[in-house]
Amino acid sequence: MPAYDPDSEGDGRYVASFVEAAADVSPVFERRVEAVFDEVLGGADTDEWYRTGDIVTAFERLEQEAGEKTMEKGGRAAAKAVPWPDGVAGVEERLAFLDDAHRDAYRDSEMDAPGGGYTFESTSDRSARVGLTDAYPYPDSFGRGAFKGVVDTTVGTMPVLEQVSSRDGERSAWKMEW
Repeated sequence: MPAYDPDSEGDGRYVASFVEAAADVSPVFERRVEAVFDEVLGGADTDEWYRTGDIVTAFERLEQEAGEKTMEKGGRAAAKAVPWPDGVAGVEERLAFLDDAHRDAYRDSEMDAPGGGYTFESTSDRSARVGLTDAYPYPDSFGRGAFKGVVDTTVGTMPVLEQVSSRDGERSAWKMEW
């Protein structure tokens, strides 16, 4: 049994944001992403919910076919789609809220975090330690993209991530500076 809940449902807004990111790459790539989502998920609609195990399958397939850079771009687009609450405006506030937003993107599960989660620890005014929990089912490149997308959409700069040792409960971690 996976550490995440494959039978939970994930919010389609983040799936659809991936298609929008693909359109920025090229029309050919957009059609390829749409074809994968159509085949695996039956589409990519912001108003739909999709079985988490199927989203994982689609994302893994896209990373294999299109590469890590493309998956990272999809993660950045997903971060841009997060509905940030009032008062959550700075980089640190948004990085701290990212895990909550990720949990809110799932339903129909007995698990507290059916899609795993994100970790965050501020290390200075312009740096943080970020990571993915053991139960995070998506490619690392998607998670890196989400962290980059939070910083980019908040302060308009692309951060640099450097792999660091993961801690207990994490599968991957990075030092991020912006």
